[in-house]
Amino acid sequence: MSEKTKNQTVPVVAKRRFEELDLARSLPLLFLPLGHIYEEFSYIKALPENLVSNYSWILNLGCLVPSIFMILMGANIHLSRKSTAENLFKRGIILLVMGVALNFFRIIFPFIIVSIIHGNLKEIIGESSSLYFTLTSDIYDFAGLAFIVFAFFKKFDFSRLAIILSSIVLLTLDVVIPQFSTGSKYLDGFLGRFIYMNEDSYFPLSTWLVFPAIGYYFGYFYNNFETEDIRKSFVKKTFWVSLVGVFAMWFSLTNYKLDALTIITSPANEYITDLPNVIMLTLLDGIWFAMFYFIYFKMKDTKICKFLVKISRLIVPFYIIQWIIIGWAEYFANDFIKGTWMGHWLFWTFTIVTTIISAIIAIIYNKIKENQRLNAVQS
Repeated sequence: MSEKTKNQTVPVVAKRRFEELDLARSLPLLFLPLGHIYEEFSYIKALPENLVSNYSWILNLGCLVPSIFMILMGANIHLSRKSTAENLFKRGIILLVMGVALNFFRIIFPFIIVSIIHGNLKEIIGESSSLYFTLTSDIYDFAGLAFIVFAFFKKFDFSRLAIILSSIVLLTLDVVIPQFSTGSKYLDGFLGRFIYMNEDSYFPLSTWLVFPAIGYYFGYFYNNFETEDIRKSFVKKTFWVSLVGVFAMWFSLTNYKLDALTIITSPANEYITDLPNVIMLTLLDGIWFAMFYFIYFKMKDTKICKFLVKISRLIVPFYIIQWIIIGWAEYFANDFIKGTWMGHWLFWTFTIVTTIISAIIAIIYNKIKENQRLNAVQS
């Protein structure tokens, strides 16, 4: 079986799932509760200043997490046998609906409950921040829009190069277009799903689409090596090229009196994503993927590796559960407990407990789904 190009015929390699890529996603996934608890409880000023300062590395380290997820999302779009335009569009719509539902259950619903407890139902209508943050874009909403865009790419048979170039054009246009406000806080929040409007535009489609586009290209190359030795050689080269690239970019930016760390860490940089940010994150992700390639083949038969690969594939339920736990805890704590009450011990205890509970519920949910599929096949 082969695929014809303009000048030659290229063999088509059967698509499959690569567990080393799942492993590379597992630790960023388990990192999510730590990053979200740090951000959310810093926002309500429950954390003492010395904890916020000492643990600022969490925000810096967390800058890698979204780009890793998005690159692997793009890779899996290529690697999946189900990535037809129709299936991608349906997946995108489902993710958007689930994103709205998640925002309701982690933001609006706990606020309603707190308002009812206090007998202040007028605040449910008058409060603006809960509705506003429900309209802004989380990574779930971005993923939904990205799947819809890739459905468009598939429908009109965009080449891999065209997909990359389109995403770079969108990224550049977002930088070139002057930042503006519609005058409506809510409309600005909603438009932030598509273009950068303000520091609450966490994952605009225009600036973050480049990462799944890079992942889509990466998935093609990674899948099409004829032997594992050739793939291993490619990963080694990726590691060294990425490492040299990071140092070269770092020294170049420093030479121009620019703070390379701020450019890398989009959350610390008002969530601004531009070409230097994309290049630095992609190079760092290249190092990350290469490291986990070799880690996987050293420990692939161990129980911990099998567990991490499994939990990586439960990204959707894990993500939803940890956000609901954190969202409810944030709302009730902010309303009933005043002052900086979350010290180091409680911070880490809550983080570990949230991570464990989210993993357990995600595994149980997955087993229920597997049993339902099995019963459906047998019947």
